[in-house]
Amino acid sequence: MACRAGQPEHPVQRRGECGVRQRRLPPPAGSAVYELTAHGYALLPVLDALGDWGSGLPVPDGRPALSATSVLLYVRGCLLRHPDPPAGVFEVQLGERTWTVRTTGSEPVVEPGGPQDSDATLHTDPDTLNELLADPAAFDAALSEATARAAGDLGALRRLLGVARDVRTQPGEDMGRISTGP
Repeated sequence: MACRAGQPEHPVQRRGECGVRQRRLPPPAGSAVYELTAHGYALLPVLDALGDWGSGLPVPDGRPALSATSVLLYVRGCLLRHPDPPAGVFEVQLGERTWTVRTTGSEPVVEPGGPQDSDATLHTDPDTLNELLADPAAFDAALSEATARAAGDLGALRRLLGVARDVRTQPGEDMGRISTGP
């Protein structure tokens, strides 16, 4: 059955048909995770366009709360616009959630869950990742202060962290960054 407006079923009950599915993470997290279905992946160009649009909005006052999803969607947008993204498979753990960032195909993939094998791993929180994307030179300090842990090919990880900086410095590009305040 196709997803159509005005149908009597509650939209939450029909979300799987509309491109989104829900699953529960195992304990200790136990929270609900929403993912795109195969049908929902057709919306990626629309989501990317919304990300472009949102990156041009004024930065909110204060220190906005960042979700892992927000920061990683930003990373994906930067990888899409980068002229020569670093090739690799990266495991990124933000808080209790683990993500795979794969830049080895024709289009970068950012998806929940860890890869079976990765070139490098990064364990941190969304705010620290955002700060590292804004200033990749702070990576060594984050490691020494234990606000981030990393393993594997650290050079590849440094190149991954540099994609946002590289995209921001391209002529005609104004990607901005997700601001965490002053």
